Amino acid sequence: MPSPSPQQFGPQFYQPWAMPAHMQAFTGPNTPPTLAAQRVLPVQQINPMTAENAVAIWCRKFGLDTEERDSLTKLGFKVSDKLDSLSDTLWEWAGVLPLGRIRILEAYAASKESTTST
Repeated sequence: MPSPSPQQFGPQFYQPWAMPAHMQAFTGPNTPPTLAAQRVLPVQQINPMTAENAVAIWCRKFGLDTEERDSLTKLGFKVSDKLDSLSDTLWEWAGVLPLGRIRILEAYAASKESTTST
């Protein structure tokens, strides 16, 4: 017995480009399905604001360099975290030099002031 072909079931089950009829609503009237699928952006392109980007922006805003940003990233810092209660051991573990620590804590104090004044 020969196997049935898609053409036997009518146009609602077979399209020349092998796209099911129920999926055609997601494409434009003259748009090939492959072009329609390329219009979808990955989540990373839609929302590029990650915790790492937020830390980099925060560091730039308060005049910290990449070395200080890298140390904050190693600590797992997020912009809302409290930095003034970290122990000396943690600062040393993150590789923060004494003057870098002063700069970071000054930036932290300035950021607290700017958030409480708004």
